[in-house]
Amino acid sequence: MSLFWSSCGEGEVFYNKATVNSLKCSWNSNVVRAAMGVEYSGCQRPGYLDAPNVELGKVEAVVKAAIELDMYVILDFHDHNAQQHVKQAIEFFTYFAQNYGSKYPNIIYETFNEPLQVDWSGVKSYHEQVVAEIRKYDTKNVIVLGTTTWSQDVDTAANNPVSGTNLCYTLHFYAATHKQNIRDKAQAAMNKGACIFVTEYGTVDASGGGGVDEGSTKEWYNFMDSNKISNLNWAISNKAEGASALTSGTSASQVGNDDRLTASGVLVKKYIKSKNTGVSCNGASPGSGSGSNPSGNKPSNSQTSTAKTSSNSGNKGGNSNTGNNANNSGSKPGNSGSNTGNTGSNAGASSGNTGPVQAVVLLQLQYKFPINGIMAQDSN
Repeated sequence: MSLFWSSCGEGEVFYNKATVNSLKCSWNSNVVRAAMGVEYSGCQRPGYLDAPNVELGKVEAVVKAAIELDMYVILDFHDHNAQQHVKQAIEFFTYFAQNYGSKYPNIIYETFNEPLQVDWSGVKSYHEQVVAEIRKYDTKNVIVLGTTTWSQDVDTAANNPVSGTNLCYTLHFYAATHKQNIRDKAQAAMNKGACIFVTEYGTVDASGGGGVDEGSTKEWYNFMDSNKISNLNWAISNKAEGASALTSGTSASQVGNDDRLTASGVLVKKYIKSKNTGVSCNGASPGSGSGSNPSGNKPSNSQTSTAKTSSNSGNKGGNSNTGNNANNSGSKPGNSGSNTGNTGSNAGASSGNTGPVQAVVLLQLQYKFPINGIMAQDSN
C-alpha cells in the first residue's frame, strides 16, 4: 500500500511503525510506499523544500519500521516538478542510499512521482543525474523512474530508456478513467523489455473522487497479475475522498480494522489478502504493534500492494506505458507462488516463471518471491 502525502494532515498520521505493522499483519502487504511531499502546493503545507528535516524524518520512521518488520519500502519523491529540484532530490536520495540502501535490500527508490509539463528528454536527464548519485552508494537496489503525463507514458520511456541496471518505469492509473488504452501502452513497453512498476493506482476516477469502479479495477488486476506487474494502491489516508482506503477520523492504531475501511479499502484489501505475499506475523494480532520476524533485515517473500497518485493537483488523464531495460547479467530469479512481481530475466537471467518477461531482478535477497514486479535473486 501507498501512504498519502507526508505533508498532508490526512497522511502524516500514518507515517509510523503501527501503520506499517498493520499493513503487514492485517493487510498481508510486504511493501509500503512513503510518498514524501516536496512542494508547498501539495497540501498547502510545507513540504521537503521548506521543511527538509521534518519530511525526511517522517520517511525515515517508515524506513526503519519496514526494515524491522522485514518489508520493502519505496522512497517516493512525491513531486510533479522534480526536474526543477534536482539538488534537493539528490540530497534526499543520497541520504537514504548512504545510510540504508548500501546496507539493506529493503529499499526501493522512486525518483519522480508524476512528471508534468516536461517532455521525456527533460525527465530522462533528471533521472540520469539522480540515478548516478544513488548508484555511488547503492549499486543494486531497484530504482523506479517516473514517466510523463502523470506517469502514464511508459511506452515513450521504453523507446528511449535510461541506461543502468535494476531500473523500472512508473505506471499510474485510476481505474474509472484509465482503461484499455493505458494497458496497451504498458504492453508496448513490456514488449520492448521494459520493467513496469505500478507504484500507485486508484479504484476511482483520476480526480481521486467518485465511486469505486470495481469492474475496471478487476480488469486491471487481471492484467497486472497475468503480466506479474507489482502494484500499490493509493492510499492509506483518512481524507474524505473516494481513493482513500480509510474512513475519516481513522487513526494509525485502527489501520487494521475492517470497520474503518472505505469501499475502495474493502476491494483493495481483499485483493492483497488473496495473494501469496510471503508475509508471516508469527501469530501477532493485526495492529498489535509487534513486529513479524525482524530477522536479518531481509524483506520476506513478496507480493504487491497497489498505489495511486494523490489527486491534490487535478485530474490525471492521458495514456500510459512503461519501459526500461535492466540488463541484469547472469542473475537467476527464483520461482514464486505470488501473482505479483516481474519475472526478472535479463541478460542471461533464468526464471521458471511463465508469461511476459520483466526486466529487473532485485539483488541481495535470500527470498525467491516476486515483489512489486521484481523477482528476488538468490543471495548466493
